[in-house]
Amino acid sequence: MSKLAPLEKLKFLSEENVRDLATKHGTPIYVNSRAMFTKQVKSIQGVVTKTPLTIRYAMKANHNHDVLKLIHSLGVKIDASSGYEVEEAIKCGFAPEDILLTSQELPKNLKELVKKGIQFNATSFHQLEEYGALFPGHDVTVRINPGVGSGFDRKVTTAGVSAGFGIWHEYLDRVFETSKKYNLRINRLHTHIGAGSDVEVWKNVIDINLKLLEQMPTVDIVNVGGGFKVARMSDEKTTDMNDVLPALDAKLIEFSARTGRTISVEIEPGTYIAAPSAAIICEVIDTVDTGKNGYTFIRTNTGMNDLLRPALYGAQHPLIAVSRNDEVAKPPKEYIVIGHCCESGDAITVAPGNSEELMPRTLPTVEIGDYIVIEGCGAYCASMSAKGYNGFPETLEIMI
Repeated sequence: MSKLAPLEKLKFLSEENVRDLATKHGTPIYVNSRAMFTKQVKSIQGVVTKTPLTIRYAMKANHNHDVLKLIHSLGVKIDASSGYEVEEAIKCGFAPEDILLTSQELPKNLKELVKKGIQFNATSFHQLEEYGALFPGHDVTVRINPGVGSGFDRKVTTAGVSAGFGIWHEYLDRVFETSKKYNLRINRLHTHIGAGSDVEVWKNVIDINLKLLEQMPTVDIVNVGGGFKVARMSDEKTTDMNDVLPALDAKLIEFSARTGRTISVEIEPGTYIAAPSAAIICEVIDTVDTGKNGYTFIRTNTGMNDLLRPALYGAQHPLIAVSRNDEVAKPPKEYIVIGHCCESGDAITVAPGNSEELMPRTLPTVEIGDYIVIEGCGAYCASMSAKGYNGFPETLEIMI
């Protein structure tokens, strides 16, 4: 028999919390942790840099209104990915001028939103033309594809030749022509290379940004996006903000000394802030097996209608079994954990980066009625799921 993998541990809940919350609210349920969200934000705010730093929360990661109100109270601004997100952010207390809209689709009410005070990021020539026609003489941000991308999977790599985000870096002359046509001032350069990006690639892209800045004399803000990796699994490593932000700061200080230009910086963490700050509590509703040469499956009362990431790109989430009746943990076994959707792809324990390959996890022996806590569900889970699939209702989200 192969050696069993070590068990994952609860992050911010206790077993007693799990039982109490499941009894009070039922399962499945998303549990957001006010303390964890606050901790993640302050871990960025605590990094000392000479260059002015603005944090824009990528609200697509988790747009629960309690979360947004907490983020607002911590002095963080907003990166919005649609006009609808802009309206949600305003409802939750954010001033329009604290919202940057970086959208793949132009809102039908763009004119109204900009008049309210939101800042606009053009991600294509079409968007730059449309904005220029509506607001000649205004400031505008331009998103540039720097030609290099990095992410933990191709599906989350947002720059390079295979990514349709932003204006290709070799087309700067056309950007200048269009901005001149409408008397636009490009005041902010925006790049974003992907989620869970390699730190060294990220640092190299900063050098590309500085070369772009040299050609963009009106820019006084550089927005380097997000994508900072956070460890969900115990064997993963979180991006060290005390490494990447001072490295960026040093490069900008050197640039300013050399050019005489003062540049401020913006980052857009979503996963970094939200991922470790929520969990799903679900229930074991069935167990099945496929014989001595097959697998033992745990079926839960959640699935891709709540958690799409494993099926989409082989994302990894810690799983912790909690007995319903506070029993002593039983001997560990290997299981495949699946969801309740009528879909072969609704598997939670898949190989890293490969949703086609099942990978067993070690858990204490479970019984029907026990609980499974899925950790690392604060980002791109409730906000990015197959909601309504198989008719399952939207899952309750709470803040503790």
